[in-house]
Amino acid sequence: MRKPLPVLCLLLAATALAQDKIHLRDGQVLEGRVLSEPRGAYLFQPATPGTPVRQIPPQAVMFVLYEDSARAAQVLGIQQARRHTEAELTPVQVLPTRAFGQAILEAARQAQTSIWITAYYLSGSQTSPIRDFYEVLQVKAKQGVEVILIAEQGAGTSSHIKEASYNFAQELARSGIQVRYSRERRVLHKKLIIVDGRLAFVGSSNLTLSGTLQGYESNVQVTEPGFVQAVVADFRRLLARSQTDIAKP
Repeated sequence: MRKPLPVLCLLLAATALAQDKIHLRDGQVLEGRVLSEPRGAYLFQPATPGTPVRQIPPQAVMFVLYEDSARAAQVLGIQQARRHTEAELTPVQVLPTRAFGQAILEAARQAQTSIWITAYYLSGSQTSPIRDFYEVLQVKAKQGVEVILIAEQGAGTSSHIKEASYNFAQELARSGIQVRYSRERRVLHKKLIIVDGRLAFVGSSNLTLSGTLQGYESNVQVTEPGFVQAVVADFRRLLARSQTDIAKP
């Protein structure tokens, strides 16, 4: 039976320990100085003068007590890890498949200036909500809302997906939607919807019946300005690299 990895303990006490202490699982306590903690072993200098550096496998260690908290922070990379906890938090609303379908439909209906979309796979349907979503996009485009759709057409995507997406995208283009295509070597697999530059949807759902009603998907809705602006910048980058007129796959 494999033994669990040791628990690392940082002792913050008013009085410093004379040496680092490594408590082994067999009951031994080693005193000296922990030099580093590479993935394979602890490098440990025993306190006894003239004793060579030892390599102690993590499986043999129960926990470690450091003599100096600042050095412990350096050895363990605590400051680097702390940056993750101090990062700005972005509130999101998690949307499973059906909730996502309803949310993007309502957001499209409320759009005033723009609806920007990147899609890996898209297809029409006679079933709501995806049918209604595409109908709203067409109505909004005719009303002057900037509706831009970037569809995947790269070499790394199957011909079936490219052909289906292309055919439906051409239908949307005839209704006034600005359709563009990504033909990068790297597959455009991200699914983004940005409404009025202030609301973003990011997740796993394709803009299909399965992605909005039938499948098991997970998406988030975000309104935090910093996050949305990062998504907007990403979309603009993809837009600048996209193409308009391509041959049918």
